[in-house]
Parts: sequence; C-alpha cells; structure tokens
Amino acid sequence: MKDLMTVKTGITHSGKFHTDDVVSTAFIKSFNPNINVIRVKEFNGEGDTDVIVYDVGLGEFDHHQEERKIDLFGHAYCAFGLLWEAYGKEYLKRRNFTHLEEAFDLFNRKFVSKINQGDNEGYKKVKRFFENDLIVKCNPMWFEEITSELKNMQFEKAVRLAQAFLDTWTRQIFHEVEDHTYCIE
Repeated sequence: MKDLMTVKTGITHSGKFHTDDVVSTAFIKSFNPNINVIRVKEFNGEGDTDVIVYDVGLGEFDHHQEERKIDLFGHAYCAFGLLWEAYGKEYLKRRNFTHLEEAFDLFNRKFVSKINQGDNEGYKKVKRFFENDLIVKCNPMWFEEITSELKNMQFEKAVRLAQAFLDTWTRQIFHEVEDHTYCIE
C-alpha cells in the first residue's frame, strides 16, 4: 500500500467529473495537500511509488473492470470506495478517532456506500445525498467557452467543495461515535 503522505502525483480521468473522482481527490489531498493531480483521458499502468492512479487505468483504485468488488450493501465499489477500504482507518486515526471500527463502518454506511451506489447505479437511486448535485454542477456549462483551463479550474472548485463535505462528514461521525462527555450542550 502506498503512503499517501509521500505520493507526489495523483492521476485520474479527464473530461466530465463526478462525485467519485472529486471526493477521491479531496480524500487523497487530506493526506497530502500538495499532491499534483493530473487529469488524463486514459492511463496504462500503475505509475511509480510516488504516483497514485484512481478512477482510470484499471488499476487497484479503478472500478471499471469487468469483475467488480461489491460492498457490504450490495453496490459495486467506486474509486472512492476502494480508497476508503485501503486508507479509511488511517484517515480516521489521523483525525484522533479512538473507536476506529465503529467510525469506519458508520462513515462507510452514511457516505461511502452512497457514492458507490450513485457512481455505479445512478444518483437518482440514492436517497438524501444532495452533495452529488452540488459537485456535478461545478462542471463547465454549455454556455461557457469550454477549455482545458476552465475544466481544471472547475474541477479544483469541486474538490474544494468536496474537502468541505469530507471535513463535515468526519466531524459528524466523530460526534456520533466518540465520547460526548466533553461536549457542551
């Protein structure tokens, strides 16, 4: 497993972005805010030890293979689901969770499974997940001059939004699973 804190480059797909690749990018950036993310049409190979490839290239963190891994809720994993499986507990540990298994499972149920389902089956089937609508609306619109610069600028805007969601989701899970004796009501 690669050390996300030392990975220098992230590679994901170009074109229209989705909640999966955007939240995956936000998640990876939570480990390494200075990672350089490159969006490509296609990618062959896994890259070096300082490169992580996700949602493209049919590697470890791409879910577009014929045989897909299925989550506990019956949905095929998306890239974020695969990243969460590999790095979720480390992410929670870095955020001072002490009830790791409970937090991991709850985060998985409340958020990851919805992204798995939405990315593979369509977000219309996912109940109460407005975050998807906000993220995909960051894609360039038909009336804009669609350049690679605009696409990348809008992708970064969506990633910043997803970073805020990720932070809020994490705080919510912390509130639900950790000791509440310190809280002021």
